[in-house]
Amino acid sequence: MDKRWMQYDRGNPEYQQGILDFLLFVLEHADGRTVHRCSCVECHNTKWKTIYEIHERLNTRSIMRSYTTWSLHGETLDNEPTLEEIRAGYFQHAGSSSSSFDLYVDPSMNIIHDAFPSFAIRHEEEVVYDTTDADHAFSNVDNDDYDKYNRLLAKAQTPLYLGCNVTVLGAIIEQIKTKVDSNWSNVSFNGNLVNIKKLLPPGNNFPHSFDKVQSMLKDLGLGYENIDACKNNCVLFYGVIKKDLDYCPVCKASRWKSSSSSSKKKRIPKKVFRYFPLIPRLKRKCLDVYMRPLIDELKELWENGVPTFNWYSQTSFRMKAAVVWTISDFPGYGMLSSQTTKGYKAFPICLVDLNASWHAGKVCYLGSHTGLPEDHPWRFDAASFDGKQEFGLKPQERSGEWILDMLNSFDFRRLSSDPDVLAQNPKRPSRLENWKHKSIFFELSYWKKLRIRHCLDVMHIEKNVYDNIVRTVFRFKDKTKDTMKARKDLQLMNIRPHLWLTTSGSMPLAHYRINPANENESFQMV
Repeated sequence: MDKRWMQYDRGNPEYQQGILDFLLFVLEHADGRTVHRCSCVECHNTKWKTIYEIHERLNTRSIMRSYTTWSLHGETLDNEPTLEEIRAGYFQHAGSSSSSFDLYVDPSMNIIHDAFPSFAIRHEEEVVYDTTDADHAFSNVDNDDYDKYNRLLAKAQTPLYLGCNVTVLGAIIEQIKTKVDSNWSNVSFNGNLVNIKKLLPPGNNFPHSFDKVQSMLKDLGLGYENIDACKNNCVLFYGVIKKDLDYCPVCKASRWKSSSSSSKKKRIPKKVFRYFPLIPRLKRKCLDVYMRPLIDELKELWENGVPTFNWYSQTSFRMKAAVVWTISDFPGYGMLSSQTTKGYKAFPICLVDLNASWHAGKVCYLGSHTGLPEDHPWRFDAASFDGKQEFGLKPQERSGEWILDMLNSFDFRRLSSDPDVLAQNPKRPSRLENWKHKSIFFELSYWKKLRIRHCLDVMHIEKNVYDNIVRTVFRFKDKTKDTMKARKDLQLMNIRPHLWLTTSGSMPLAHYRINPANENESFQMV
């Protein structure tokens, strides 16, 4: 089926026809069901809705552009079980009627959601989506991540064999646990897999080798990469230039151990560096847990230091080190500082001294002119802003000591992605609604004394601001912030009546709009 329509804007006729083709495809493979997975950019195939609800959401929010193989709606992947086979692996909970549609939820789903918290249903409650700009509603979601999530989801919904209550992913994870607990070698584990597959009914989906298991589980991440290194520690055989070298470009030493075999596939490197990638670890919702080894090293470097030899001066000294600050984007700011970066409390500096309210489908922060000098003219210009003069004082700056004392006054308990563990944690009081937990960085004795602990990546902020301004003043379709919702909100706030919708429902031209008179003339303000 031609799926090029998925790349068009929502207002395009081909996109509208494509939605109908998609829904017809879903209905043809529904097998009598009345609810289906919604593929809009908000639901991300994790919520079940009627065909009419899906049609409305795909029209207002657009479809996930990475969902090019409709594996969760009836399309069959290469070398994957058919739709009928997957359905046969579903079974109803005890006591449910035969006519109800209630799928068994494999325990391995918790592991999948730990690996990909962006797609987990239980994490969506804190997300505030900008429904006026659906193309960016999931701009932070990596397409490659979604492909991995989709593959794992299929394994978590595929039974070992027809009628079996155990899924492929669930069985694999249990076998891996046994391997680790029993300290099995790869060879013995491989033999065990072969024996189990022989005992299962013909046509089963159980993996036949350890290599097959590894290929299935690699999408969970948190593995490591093997990178060959020079035996004298000169370079890593890494990157476009060095990865295919046979000799070190510095000391000319061979990369490989001596071997009688001439085959490149069998050559053994003299030294291997096992690298644990940072990016997949930073993307996990419980980051502090994975930062524990780093914090322990930083504490050692600050409190005791480590003996180090200076090759230049040929002397030994005790090396000490400290973290001055972190630099990240705004979601990363929240992960590192443990502060809220979504919703009504997403203002790390002002904390409780903020004015947040809901406007045009999103949370907005008003009263920002309080940061200006007390005699600044913008404080008294109500008509150009939100209709109110601002006489409030500048938000109070809190020290690290003040923040730490506040965080120490409450026991946040344990960090976990398990909802059962989180349910045991006490509810945060209103004074701590800006915080998710106490950041692990506060274990560093000097952290509370730093005036600036976390910095924002200005480059990305500048780009986002620039994009929004340009798209708004040029009124790019489906990209502008000057929307029907925004105009209606101005009327609700009783400000800027010259921008309110007309009686016919049209939008009056704004003075900030740039409009080309024609192709041969320069732009002019309208």
